[in-house]
Amino acid sequence: MATAVMAPVACGTSGRDAYAAWRAPRRLAEANEQLGGVAEAVAVAKPDVGAPAAPSEYPIRRDGQVAEVRETSSQNQVECAAAAPKAAESYFGKRARLSKLGFAIGTANLCLIFYWLGSSRSTFYQLYTAETMVLFTTRWVTFKREKKHYYMLDFCYAANALLLGFLWLWPQCIWLHKALFAYNTGPLAWSIVVFQNSIVFHSVYEWTSLFVHWYPMLVTWSLRWDQDACDMYSTCDVTTAGWWEWTNLAERWSSNDLFYLAVMPMAPYFVWAALYYLKIFVLSSKRIEQRGYETLYKYMTTEHALCEKFMHRYPTRLQPLLYMACHSLLCWFSMAISVVFWYSPWAHTALVLITTASSIWNGANHYLEASIVIEESRKPSAARVKEKRR
Repeated sequence: MATAVMAPVACGTSGRDAYAAWRAPRRLAEANEQLGGVAEAVAVAKPDVGAPAAPSEYPIRRDGQVAEVRETSSQNQVECAAAAPKAAESYFGKRARLSKLGFAIGTANLCLIFYWLGSSRSTFYQLYTAETMVLFTTRWVTFKREKKHYYMLDFCYAANALLLGFLWLWPQCIWLHKALFAYNTGPLAWSIVVFQNSIVFHSVYEWTSLFVHWYPMLVTWSLRWDQDACDMYSTCDVTTAGWWEWTNLAERWSSNDLFYLAVMPMAPYFVWAALYYLKIFVLSSKRIEQRGYETLYKYMTTEHALCEKFMHRYPTRLQPLLYMACHSLLCWFSMAISVVFWYSPWAHTALVLITTASSIWNGANHYLEASIVIEESRKPSAARVKEKRR
């Protein structure tokens, strides 16, 4: 039977590291149960003969004798190793309390969203603005630490920045309003389904990923179908004849809505695409590779099976251009069908409900998988059962 030994833990070790050290022998024991002792054999295997010796962690006196701190240091390691389980338990308890607090705040926030949309749709953009400042600042700090901050150059974040500009700087710009409508009911809305964004109340990471795509769609819905918002912004007219009321082909093409929703939005998009390509694939390409920064392009070409299979059919030097071409084509297609949502409140509401239901379903899968892991961890292992029987 595998024997679990606590690895030496230095004094001053953080709760996270102590928790990892505390869990290590238990994971080794579980692996031994499944592999019949192979994991333990690998863990205690001797190093290669040709491997260089590790540098001594104890000071050496001029006479060649090891300093007397060896005994003191060993005692400190024993004391720290004994205290490691307590530090790990304290860290785990802190995480549990933060998760509970996050779950409570997330649930209250979801209730606030639905209440706000039902009681005062024309002012929902204020809630969106406040949460944008908090969540985007938090995301920048965490992504910078995790080497993922180049994600915030993606089109979804640019569309959110443009939406804030429209709400607070250019509320009377008609073409910008319709362009944002195409963005928010097109690429951003369908990204919820494609990237499987989830409503996970206690996770700021998951909630922010959903926020980037979900909230702009809700803001667009509230501005489009609320008469007070239309009067305030003077950018939409709910009495405009719908596409089903057009009598002939000439009347359909004479409408400026088709141009503003399917053609005009591509102008700001191409500006973003040019700047994005220049930054990611030209100016900072070596920096990204050398420092191991994450980008959406790297994720899609390595983690997404369908995209990876398609991209690897072509030479490496052409893959960035091909990626941007596919991105622009999919964005344009999703923008083109937004004309249906512009004229039909029922279709637009159905889109909101479908994407929201998708995020709820993905969140349910997340909690189900987490509950299974927790239940399995609570079951006594075969080794513990044998020890009790003895």
